[in-house]
Amino acid sequence: MTGPDEPRITWWDSSMPVGLRVTQVSVWAIDEYDGRILIQDRGTQHFRRYTLPGGKPEPEDRDDPLRTAAREAFEESQIHIDAARGVYLGYQMVAWDVAGVEPFAQLRYAVPIIGYEPAVADPDSGRTYRRYMVNVDRAAEILAWGEPGARQAAAAKRAGQELGLRVDDPAPDGYRDGE
Repeated sequence: MTGPDEPRITWWDSSMPVGLRVTQVSVWAIDEYDGRILIQDRGTQHFRRYTLPGGKPEPEDRDDPLRTAAREAFEESQIHIDAARGVYLGYQMVAWDVAGVEPFAQLRYAVPIIGYEPAVADPDSGRTYRRYMVNVDRAAEILAWGEPGARQAAAAKRAGQELGLRVDDPAPDGYRDGE
């Protein structure tokens, strides 16, 4: 049971129900050469230090979640993703036990990273996030998203395998803050 200030987050590896509002699209971005997942390190001052690149859909995305994913991944982490090879993983439904608060969806995709630019400040927050590159098997623990995060990580690993990426034998964990 959760309280009114704590959302219930449920992971679904299926199509999203019609009419459920999408408030976020995030990516499990996988380096196409070394098989590591990019996790944003937002610093110790942030309540949730680690997260995935992603954000809210904007009108210029024209209701295309992968456009949102590509735009947000570049704005926040200065990476280029191959959206054409993006694999839909599912969505997490976020709901509160409060009358009048409608549940919403946060979509997740696995996508190959095909390029890096030098790290710069996110235009929305003004902060520069570090790029922590990790083994997908450790990602759920680092993100600390509980069971929904573990299920997402498992789905991202399967997608990486299907895409032929090195997720089973990635490079060692580390930061990639340069190009």
